Amino acid sequence: MIGLFSPIFNLTAQTVGQCVDGNGVGLPNISFGNCNPPNKWTLTVCFEPKVLQNGQCKPCTPPTVYSVLGGCVTPVSPTLPLCITDRTTGQPINSPCRTISTPTTTSNYHLLAPINIPGGITDFDPSDPNKPNALGEYLNLMLKIFIGLCAVLAVVMIVMGGIEYMTTELVHTKEAGKERITNALLGLLIALGAYALLNTINPDLLKTDIKIDRTIIAYAGAPESSVPFTPISQVALQGLGINCTGSGGNTALASIAQSFGGKTTYSMTARNTANSTTVFADCSSFVAQVYKCAGLNIPGNNTGEMFGGASAVTVTNINGTKINGTELQVGDLLGWKQGGGEQFGHVVMYIGNGNVIDAQRTGVAVRPLNSPQFQGRLKYIKKI
Repeated sequence: MIGLFSPIFNLTAQTVGQCVDGNGVGLPNISFGNCNPPNKWTLTVCFEPKVLQNGQCKPCTPPTVYSVLGGCVTPVSPTLPLCITDRTTGQPINSPCRTISTPTTTSNYHLLAPINIPGGITDFDPSDPNKPNALGEYLNLMLKIFIGLCAVLAVVMIVMGGIEYMTTELVHTKEAGKERITNALLGLLIALGAYALLNTINPDLLKTDIKIDRTIIAYAGAPESSVPFTPISQVALQGLGINCTGSGGNTALASIAQSFGGKTTYSMTARNTANSTTVFADCSSFVAQVYKCAGLNIPGNNTGEMFGGASAVTVTNINGTKINGTELQVGDLLGWKQGGGEQFGHVVMYIGNGNVIDAQRTGVAVRPLNSPQFQGRLKYIKKI
């Protein structure tokens, strides 16, 4: 009835069943099929703004408020950014932030009347993707529900056919009623017969065991060479149209780095070299070359050196263009070292306006600091 009238009255409700004794006291751990007289099965329905809590309808306890999902949630400020979770520690890296709240009540779907079949199905949780055979369990349940619906529809059609047969004297109408009853019985027989036949041949034919393995797609970065960095001559770089004057300092870093775009090919073995059309570099040698072209000391030969020692600081949170609460400056280096779940190290350089530039397998390119490939992975910062 709630589902029928909700388009008119916009009702929200939670429903749960329970076996109680003659005094109305709940009997725990008793399923619908085992609730025998004098005990009886009761249904508890909670309407907004009350929710089901420990078997009773109660209002939400402040500071929680009622949720349209049918539970109690803690309101959060919508002005805070959503939390970005570190995939290793599970902790947010951009605190303070807000998470998407979920109801405090169970997420299981409670059937209005438990299905009285072997196994005592009273509820199921379709929201848990971590089950090894979640889809198979769902399909097995739906098969039993389908057989039950066939029986209910058959009874409805038989009743309709009986009414049609008894309320008329016309021969063709009586025949139509008989035909309706016959078809309902035939349909029910086919459904039950198919189930019984398959169950007799092999019960496993009625069970689905669909297991979808979880696939994790992650940007793996690119390997880098341990060969010490050797700067390419300014003349060779300028011949390729790259802005490399050996001066300008940190104010020139962004323009110098972007001038490498479209002229660089990723290579570990050939890094520190260039031909008539291309500069060869990996992530760390690219950053070192940009620093050298700006007349600055190189930050290190590779990510292990760049993010090692006291000059590199561990990233605790990222909020917009602030790292650890400090505004980023053009030339600041961010990234991670090899190990700790990372196959390779990687380094990017901040160039302002929330963007970074780096050398990847796809070449040198400008990317947003909040790109998915960087979220939760930027572990260190080295200030210019």
